[in-house]
Amino acid sequence: MTPRPLGRPAALLVLLGLMLVPTAAVSAQMIGPIPPATPPTPAYQPPAPPTPMAPPPRPAPEPEGPLPSIVSRDQAGALIPISTSPEEAAVLALDLPEEARPKVRSGIEAHHREMERRVIENLALALETRRQLATLAEISDFNRFEQITRSLAPIRAAGLLDRLVREQAISPRQRRRVEAVVDEYRQAVNDDITREVGEGNVQELLPVAGRRMVQELAAEGMRALDRVLGRAAERGPALLDGLDLSDEQRTRARGLLGGAARGAERASERPSREVIELFMDVLTPEQGQRALRAANPDLFREEPAPAPQPDPRSDEQR
Repeated sequence: MTPRPLGRPAALLVLLGLMLVPTAAVSAQMIGPIPPATPPTPAYQPPAPPTPMAPPPRPAPEPEGPLPSIVSRDQAGALIPISTSPEEAAVLALDLPEEARPKVRSGIEAHHREMERRVIENLALALETRRQLATLAEISDFNRFEQITRSLAPIRAAGLLDRLVREQAISPRQRRRVEAVVDEYRQAVNDDITREVGEGNVQELLPVAGRRMVQELAAEGMRALDRVLGRAAERGPALLDGLDLSDEQRTRARGLLGGAARGAERASERPSREVIELFMDVLTPEQGQRALRAANPDLFREEPAPAPQPDPRSDEQR
C-alpha cells in the first residue's frame, strides 16, 4: 500500500519539531544546570562589646595595731565599772590621729547635750527612773525588769557611734574597732555575773542579769540628769525664782538648798542628796523643768545645722 502524502499543515508541524529538537539540546548545553536559590541574608548581629579593663588593684589596708582595752579589775579580780558609757570610753581609748581627737570630743559633747535635753524634756520619767534604780535590789521578777527597760525609751542613749561616723569624726573601720573594745567589756561584765551567781544557776542568774540590764540602759540618762541637776544647784536660792511655789514648797526648798550649800565642799560628781530630794519630792515636774531650763539655757538655743557630709559608706576602706 502506497503511503499517503502528508498534507501541508502536517508537514509544517513535522518540520517545526525537527527544528526545535536540536535547538533545545543546544540551549541546554549553553545554559548549563540552574543553580539553587540564594539563601536569605541572616539578621544583623552586633559585635560583642569589648571586655572592660580591670580596675587598678586597691592598695592593701594599713595593718591595724592591737586593740585597746577598757577592762580593769581590782586586786580581788572584780571588774571596775567605768564612769562613762562603754562606747565613749572605747572611742577615747582608740589610737586616733591627733588631728581627729578634737572632732571626736566635739561629737561626744554634742551627744551629752542631746542626752541632757532628753532628761529635761522627760523629767518625770528621769526622776522616776532614779527612784526605781534605788530599789532595784528588791525586784526579782524578770518581767518587771523588762517593763522598766521598755519605759526607758525616751531617755535611753542616742547612738554616739552613729553620730561620730556621720560627722566623719571616725571612719567605719574605726567604728568596728570601737565595737570590738565594747564587746570585750560587756563580755567581762557577763563573766562577773557568772562568777557572782555560779554557772548554770539560772534561777539566780536572771534577777542579777535583769538588774545589770536596767542599770546599763539607764546609765547615760542618769549621768545626764546628774549634770543638769548639778548646774541647777550652782544657782543656789536663785534656782527658785519664777517657779510659783506654795508657801510649804518654798519653806522646804530653802531648807534643802541651805543643806546643799553647807555640803558644797564635798568632792563628788553627783548632785547632793538635798538637790535630788528637792526635784524628786518638792517641785512638780513642770516646776522642775522650768528650773532646769533656766539653769541650762545653752541646751535650748538653736544649734546650727551641720554641714552636709558625704555618704560614710564610701569611706568603708579607711
